[in-house]
Amino acid sequence: MTAETAVGGPAVGMPLRRRVPLGPNGPLGMIVDPMTWRAVPYMLVSVFYGAVCSAFMASAIPVALSLVIVWAGLPLLALTMCAWRAAAMLERRLVRLAFGVTIRDPYRPSQGDNLFLRWKDMFVDPATWKDLLYLLLLLPIGVVEFVVSVALWCLGLGMIIVPTVLLFGGNPVTITDGLLVDSAPEALLCVPVGVGVLLVALYATRGMGWICTAISATE
Repeated sequence: MTAETAVGGPAVGMPLRRRVPLGPNGPLGMIVDPMTWRAVPYMLVSVFYGAVCSAFMASAIPVALSLVIVWAGLPLLALTMCAWRAAAMLERRLVRLAFGVTIRDPYRPSQGDNLFLRWKDMFVDPATWKDLLYLLLLLPIGVVEFVVSVALWCLGLGMIIVPTVLLFGGNPVTITDGLLVDSAPEALLCVPVGVGVLLVALYATRGMGWICTAISATE
């Protein structure tokens, strides 16, 4: 695929960093940049969207292939291909909505004058199979990003509120296995550590969003 900075203008020869903007430098710039926070719902949507696409293809493709021998599977296979190409098109629109990067649909124009020839052109188009591979990878990539993001944000926020929990709860606070906070100095030390973890979470969230966009742009 070719990434574009605006509709109708291909970014030929443009470095990936400029095609897929990373946003302002520095923690403050990352915090105030709306694109950083658009990466969060995009990751949540990607997990759900990847699960739906994977479930559909895991059921439709085997059924279509099993029916090809009696020819009934050919129309079903053609419809399945159209469905996964449409799903890939929608994913590219989601990337544009989340990160402001327009990705041009990479399909070869069909020269066929009937449905069979058009399906043949779609079948031999490499972009069709790249779409399938990308959609199959969408779920595992989305799960990894979601787990990493949730772990970092929860750990950072949890460490920041440790002094409050220790003060009002009166009981030692267990952060992780083997890490027990049972004194005021230790609790206060958790605050700057938690802030540091949140900064890591901020950059990780934005960075993983950038990775997703870069993969889509080079699909």
